[in-house]
Amino acid sequence: MEINVQVSDVDLTTVINPDSEDGIRPWTIADAVAYQLVERLRSDQELYPALRTRVSEIRDEEIREQIRPAIAEALTSPLTQTNMFGETTGKATTLREMILGEVQKQMKAPTERHGGKTVVQQIIADEVAKAFRSVVVAEVIAARAVVSEQIGKLVADAVKQGLRAR
Repeated sequence: MEINVQVSDVDLTTVINPDSEDGIRPWTIADAVAYQLVERLRSDQELYPALRTRVSEIRDEEIREQIRPAIAEALTSPLTQTNMFGETTGKATTLREMILGEVQKQMKAPTERHGGKTVVQQIIADEVAKAFRSVVVAEVIAARAVVSEQIGKLVADAVKQGLRAR
């Protein structure tokens, strides 16, 4: 008995099930192959986390690439400042200039919340205090260790002398 099967013009777009699972379009060979690949990758507990991480990294980089031109345009396009009624109140400026102006104000203007210090001065003071605190804590811990060791030796010596005296 001989069976001959001829298949012509088959590619990834060939429909294998006209009633797809999503009900939107027919199920093709490409859909079936993609489904099998995803299922195999998903079941591989060693490969899947690394693949998921890499796909996320690629996605994030693609998003950054798409957004960069819009951000650059937003930073350099002229903006007209207005009041709450939409009336022009000043000359045209860019978002970049507005941000730089705000940074300069923050660096120079003292605030009540920080006891008359600028925001930058307060940040520096906080960081110095943190560094100082970590150094002091480390020194206290080291001093405790030395004192503990010395007390331990004194107690041991006293016990030895007490035993010798008997």
